[in-house]
Amino acid sequence: MRRAQAVAALALTVGLLGAGCSSGEEASNGGGAPSGGDRAAMCAAFDRYAAASLALAAPEVFELSTDEVSDVLADRRAAGEDIEVAATDEVAPLVRRRPDVDQILDERVLDAWDHDRARLRAKGDRWLFEATGPEVADADGVRYRTADLVRRAATLRELLYATCEAPELLAGPPQDRDAPPPSGVISYVAMHQGRPGDRRAVTTTGDPAQGPRLPAGVVGATFGDVQADHVAVTAHRGDRPVVLTGSTERLEVQARPEVDLVCPSVASDGTVLASEASFSGNARAIVEVDGEGTIDEIPQDLALAGCAGEIGDGRLLVVPAAASLADPQQAIVLDADGGITDEVDLPDHCSPVLGDVDAARRRAALTLRCEDPGDDGLWTLDLDTLSATHVITGVVAAPKFSPDGTWLAYAFAPLGTDTNDPGMAIWLAEADGSHPRELVPAAASFPLWLQAGET
Repeated sequence: MRRAQAVAALALTVGLLGAGCSSGEEASNGGGAPSGGDRAAMCAAFDRYAAASLALAAPEVFELSTDEVSDVLADRRAAGEDIEVAATDEVAPLVRRRPDVDQILDERVLDAWDHDRARLRAKGDRWLFEATGPEVADADGVRYRTADLVRRAATLRELLYATCEAPELLAGPPQDRDAPPPSGVISYVAMHQGRPGDRRAVTTTGDPAQGPRLPAGVVGATFGDVQADHVAVTAHRGDRPVVLTGSTERLEVQARPEVDLVCPSVASDGTVLASEASFSGNARAIVEVDGEGTIDEIPQDLALAGCAGEIGDGRLLVVPAAASLADPQQAIVLDADGGITDEVDLPDHCSPVLGDVDAARRRAALTLRCEDPGDDGLWTLDLDTLSATHVITGVVAAPKFSPDGTWLAYAFAPLGTDTNDPGMAIWLAEADGSHPRELVPAAASFPLWLQAGET
């Protein structure tokens, strides 16, 4: 088993990091590493950290005694300390530990282990995250969001993987501008320290362009989809979520849902499919918004549902989805009645997200963030065979097909990049991953590929 595959709990573990305060500012903790570091020692410590993480993630963990779990946690903390001491210059900025935070989180894990092991077992891969709670305060009273620590832990895991096993991934794929992309306009969201700003647009050759005009007072126009000249985007007006629809020239408010909706997808009949943004319980329904703005929940045999796209014959591709709260999330095909007809074979221990379905309903674009960072990145899915292909390795978000389905626009950053600072950039590549090139420098995300010839 490769080192990265053994880091089964690292994405759900926060003990290596002391960043992500609830105030939104980075904490200062005085950590650091000798100039230059010791790559061999750091990678050896990463191996030990991975072994402890694997012990915590394996199904057999629930058979361990409290003392045995305590020993594993102690081994992991010691390995984390050694990673910090030996960290190379590239890794050192992410390895800023607070030993008191480590200790508090491990104590929470042990307390939950003693009192609530049955519930934690039902959480599967997420049990460590459930045991630590939503936030923690250090000895100085500085508060940290667990979700922020998890994000930083994932970035560190990817950086250690690339540094120790695949250094060529640290710079991203070599850019190749030999093949010209189809003409058209890419609308994207300018990002500021991880927060969405306004929508801008460029041509596929990088020249400034005009994107769809938004209604007055609308902000956060992020998730979107385009089919032919029909555009759908989720946003906010004031403190209320809205669904915008219209053409590549102008969008108007179509619906005002009660909850935030994400990843809208335009169906062949013009209705808009979307997913509720809630990630708790069974409230994460798939809904459709018709031409009158009416919002209806789609029947489904799922406890958790993610982004959905129409793939023909009344079927929906839903990624990620879970048949029950205790089941792993995966990619699933639903029939017209909401029943599960197929499951897509993807790498284990990944978080898949549906980015887009091409206009011909032949291919889907997915992004994966995995416990083996070698599997991270952009994948395409053949909708006839349901076979998945890894086409770009890195941190990828929101891929969108060109109108003819031959190219993709996507947000991209090399493995180990803090996607809040400096952030992701907009890239283009052919649908098989060839001829990748940067179109919009960081920080930008949420691309939409408008119809060819629009200006």
